[in-house]
Amino acid sequence: AYLVLLGLLNLFEAYRFKRKTGSWSIGLFSGLFFLILALIVYAFAPAIVSILPILLGLAVIINSLFQLFFSMNTKAKSWSVYSILLLIGGFVLLFNPFKSLMVLFQIFGFILIFMGIQEIINFIRIRKMTIR
Repeated sequence: AYLVLLGLLNLFEAYRFKRKTGSWSIGLFSGLFFLILALIVYAFAPAIVSILPILLGLAVIINSLFQLFFSMNTKAKSWSVYSILLLIGGFVLLFNPFKSLMVLFQIFGFILIFMGIQEIINFIRIRKMTIR
């Protein structure tokens, strides 16, 4: 459902851009990509659930590396600590898949909530830096 919503939002933004400028934006491609990805996820849901710990671990590791890069560029120690904790969490998900998917979903849900809060804080900080 998230991928479908993301695809529809990108298509809507691409349509609005086309109405303003007369040409399609990259949002058309990304919207179609997310819709196709949603169909693939729906079709292969049982197989995806079996490899979910690996996929989630990789996603968290990639996000933590981006956060670490950001923290090094801004020289923010709190971001560095956050990135390292996130990296450890990603490796735990990748190399120690839990037997119970419910526990995995609870842990990953907490990580996603924390990541979302950090992304909002990051957005506000970057916006303040660019407004000056």
